[in-house]
Amino acid sequence: MQRSPIVYFLFFASGITALIYEIVWTRMLTLVFGHTVFSVSVVLAAFMAGLGLGSYLFGYAADRLSSSSSALRVYGWIEVLIFASGALLSLLFADFASVYSLFHSVIPESPPLPNLLKVLFSFILMLVPTTFMGATLPLISKYCVTDDKRIGTQISLLYALNTLGAACGCFLTGFFLMGTFGVLETVLTAAAGNLLIGIGALNVYKENVGSLKFNLPEIKFPKMDWSAEQKFWMGISFVCGFTALAYEVLWTRLLVFSIASTVYSFSMMLAVFLLGIFLGSLLLIPLLPKIKNLRTMLIALQGGVGIYVIGSIYGLESILSPPWNAYNLGNPAAAFWIYFKGSAALMLFPTLLLGMCFPLLIQLISKKHENIGQATGQVYAANTVGAIFGSLFSGFLFLPNFGSQTSLTLLATINLFTMILLFRTGDYLTPAIRKGMTVVFASLILFINMAIPNDLLNPFFMRDSAGKRNLNKLMYFEEGLSDTVAVFKEEYGVLDPSAKRLITNGISMSASNMTATRYMKLLAHVPILLVDKPDDILVVCFGTGQTTGAAGLHPRVKTVDSVELSSSVINAGKMFADQNHNVLANPKVKFVIQDGRNHLLTTHKLYDVITSEPPPPRTAFTVNLYTREYYELQKSKLKPGGIATQWIPLHSQGPKEVAMHFKTFQSVFPFTMGWLSVANEMLIIGSIQPIKIDFQKLNERLQEPEIKKAFKAKNGYDLGVPVNWSAYEDIAKFFSEDVKEIDGVRIYGHMDYGKRAPDLGWRMTDAWLSMAGAGSKGLPNGVPVDEWGIRMEKGSCNPVGANVSRGGATNGPAAVYAIRKWDEWLRAYAPPGAAAMDFYQSLPSLSSGNVAQQIFWYTAFTASLVGKNPNNKVVDKDGMPLWRMGPSPKGPYWEQGMKLGYQDVGSWTMFKSTPVDRRKAAWLYAQFTVSKTVSLKKADVGLTFVRKSTVNNKHFTKRAPELGGLIEFYRSDNRNVWSPTGINVPDYPKLAQLWWQHIGEVNSGTFTPQQTMDRLADEMDLVMSRMEAADKASNAYGGCGPRLNKPREASYWLNKAGSPKAKVNEKPQGKTVAYEDAWK
Repeated sequence: MQRSPIVYFLFFASGITALIYEIVWTRMLTLVFGHTVFSVSVVLAAFMAGLGLGSYLFGYAADRLSSSSSALRVYGWIEVLIFASGALLSLLFADFASVYSLFHSVIPESPPLPNLLKVLFSFILMLVPTTFMGATLPLISKYCVTDDKRIGTQISLLYALNTLGAACGCFLTGFFLMGTFGVLETVLTAAAGNLLIGIGALNVYKENVGSLKFNLPEIKFPKMDWSAEQKFWMGISFVCGFTALAYEVLWTRLLVFSIASTVYSFSMMLAVFLLGIFLGSLLLIPLLPKIKNLRTMLIALQGGVGIYVIGSIYGLESILSPPWNAYNLGNPAAAFWIYFKGSAALMLFPTLLLGMCFPLLIQLISKKHENIGQATGQVYAANTVGAIFGSLFSGFLFLPNFGSQTSLTLLATINLFTMILLFRTGDYLTPAIRKGMTVVFASLILFINMAIPNDLLNPFFMRDSAGKRNLNKLMYFEEGLSDTVAVFKEEYGVLDPSAKRLITNGISMSASNMTATRYMKLLAHVPILLVDKPDDILVVCFGTGQTTGAAGLHPRVKTVDSVELSSSVINAGKMFADQNHNVLANPKVKFVIQDGRNHLLTTHKLYDVITSEPPPPRTAFTVNLYTREYYELQKSKLKPGGIATQWIPLHSQGPKEVAMHFKTFQSVFPFTMGWLSVANEMLIIGSIQPIKIDFQKLNERLQEPEIKKAFKAKNGYDLGVPVNWSAYEDIAKFFSEDVKEIDGVRIYGHMDYGKRAPDLGWRMTDAWLSMAGAGSKGLPNGVPVDEWGIRMEKGSCNPVGANVSRGGATNGPAAVYAIRKWDEWLRAYAPPGAAAMDFYQSLPSLSSGNVAQQIFWYTAFTASLVGKNPNNKVVDKDGMPLWRMGPSPKGPYWEQGMKLGYQDVGSWTMFKSTPVDRRKAAWLYAQFTVSKTVSLKKADVGLTFVRKSTVNNKHFTKRAPELGGLIEFYRSDNRNVWSPTGINVPDYPKLAQLWWQHIGEVNSGTFTPQQTMDRLADEMDLVMSRMEAADKASNAYGGCGPRLNKPREASYWLNKAGSPKAKVNEKPQGKTVAYEDAWK
């Protein structure tokens, strides 16, 4: 019977369908079992076990067929059986979640039982179709191999074609079929392909023989009476399978550091691996007739693999390109090429060598073509069993215990020792020489192992999508079962000095900087605060642990289940203990190492809140946590009135994708709202019942009597409005260090800003020095010393100096105290990043609702803190403020009769040169702008006042409750102690710039407060000396320029009454008043 070339094409197509089954069934089952390392390993092990069993059983059966041509008929019917069993199993898998959950509803929630269930389901259900798939190679080999001299070349061709088909199936499934037609449709298409393959094979057989009777050979489990030579070559086949699949596991882990972990990258990795096997088999076809000793060829192949792998460890940074932003898939061709290039650079050459081994082993063990079925079955079965053990050992033993480098070295050593074994058992030279050379080779291999530095891959692991990271910034590193996890200290400077970043498999996954911390904690706080009884919380994806930690802090929460795939990620949580509130030690929290979807499918527990923050959906396998089916599972595990929250990464999603997220989520939870916690990070919150937002409840929790009791117990007086700086400091310390959290929200006791900018200078001269009491008594400004510390004697218009040595107070004890407290409180009690903010940037911090007090604010702040606004967290549901304005607290140097704050004063200026008619027009307009009606309207809109009649208008009596104390302030005597800069400052622009430049050096740590104020006072006097010279020479200041005093000992001035003042007790007893009495 002539061997039809069509059969070769059919076997190629069979390879395509086999990989489609493997990929799709793994996907289907891990959706149910959970995408954990254990689940994936069990499914793949079951699949490969069936292949090995089928090859072994049908290999022996094929050799007992009446003729080799009968093998084609059996092969055809086997393909039809694959169609039938594969299609039925695929239909079962499509709705397998309901079957699996049914079993879990009756078994206890004990980890060993679900794992045993996974093993049983995988092996029992896939056994039949995969056994039939395993039968195809020995059967087709029996049909095609007809010549003893061409056993190797024919097997190589068959193996190459089938492997090429597998690679194509991998490409098609990952890049096209599943995305275009869907998962079930793809696998049913594969089943239809098997039917066509079977019909095609039977048709070829019918044309040549005629009978298509369905008759499978008798299947018996053969006795394992293998000869010593068969055992040896099966052992070598086992080693080849073991190392090949172990390498695949390790290479896959390394490749994600270059081409990332996306839904496409894994398909590419597997396809390139199979492509290497194909090329090896194909290359062997022309080489085989020229090979005189097959053992020698195997020696070269095993040695080549081992040497290449060890060499790749030294050059991995060069072999694999730097990490690539895999979320940017706008250019599919570029993405495909980057995936392919990285995968091929690492795997193609060694897999090519491994691909040559399989056909060689079949030729070595078969001897004659009559035994080709048995030989193929033996080699294939041994190879498959080795592959199963290799993948399990590599994933569960080598990687988590030894790491990538040692594991690769170990596998390469196995290849090299296999090379020595093949040499030692051959007939080369004499036995004595072989024995001696074996010892030499073994010693050389062990020496090479010992000589390899143990940190070769460290530079490789330090790379991520943001570039190469500094090894000195590495705080934590672990290669675990499923991930390689690292934690680095971030470079945010004073903006966020404690920031850290979590890197998994070379991809920046999460961080503890100010922005990330805010949205991750809000992911827990918002839904928990919206639920009346948040007893039980589920957090899917642990990350840095900040969401879990925030949930565990709420006093109303009883239990928190935190689900995470990677135990290594949870282990790294201790590095974020300051940000996640030491969640690993929280007794409320239970950690579940499982896939979130699988946990919801199998748990018996119901939750009040479920939050999910998986990596972006383009990351491999996490898309399952953005689907309608996943949200349905969430709904089924929510208690009545429960809330589900989903994180949406706007930074990697386009408008259409965001709309799709909303539509999918809302299809399950009809009452849905979006919260934009920070830029590019959105929270979708949903329920099957209307969600009511009650801001009044939030305000009530801030007024809990326990807080007031704790403050009085610690400080000896009541918590209230601070009258002096001692009380302000006690309150700031209490809220920052003792209270810390209210309803899970991080609380800070103080707010100010410290960016080196012009408004920093105004802040010091306008507010801090006047409240501290740096100047003299007198309103609107101190006489003779003002709040700037500039001295000008009463009745004079000539400033005499700023330095204490000249009678000024810029560097006196009161000014230095003010600057020191500004710096200390900003560092110790203000929100992270406040030291790098300016006037405008600090405003949002006050409206975020996590600041207890601010020592001084401009009345212009009020507008951004009143009224309903999505970003304003300090008003209740009706827009009423949850805050109150109080009088400025007084520093220890302050005395009655001094100014205590600042407010701007405006004026109209009309030049004498302006024509009279225009001046008259301008004067009329000026009167219009400050008229009663216009002033009232202007104040109503902008909340800035210029007339007493406006303040006292009955309209503002009605509005007063919604303005937080602004009207009470303007109607009290306190407004009189808020005054503008006075006449002691001879040239505001020249002197003002000196303040912010020097004060910024305190914030940066360049100089101490005393050193800074000394330098500032000296430079102010230097500038005023130049002004004095100009005034004397050309009357530049109309005779009112500075006339500096000669420097004297500081004690001369400090011992006099008034300012500059000698040092006093800077920490007197704190004093507070109730708010109701604050304006009296």
